[in-house]
Amino acid sequence: MVHVANISHIVQRLTDKAGEVHEIEPGEHANVDVDRDNPHVEAKVTARLIELGGNERQAAKAAREKSPVTAGAEKPAE
Repeated sequence: MVHVANISHIVQRLTDKAGEVHEIEPGEHANVDVDRDNPHVEAKVTARLIELGGNERQAAKAAREKSPVTAGAEKPAE
């Protein structure tokens, strides 16, 4: 499983190793079993649409701060 942060302004769809499609909203993150070597995943990373890795806290921070949809929005109360 890999933490995936959507840092783009549109929904990102990723297919996991089992073939199930996961949708990640802009500014959100999810723990998805994707293959890092998948050409589609590599292309999304290269295009700076998603970020992979880190822990859940790092993924949440990246998604919140780097997505143009949520950048500058107030941090939710924890």
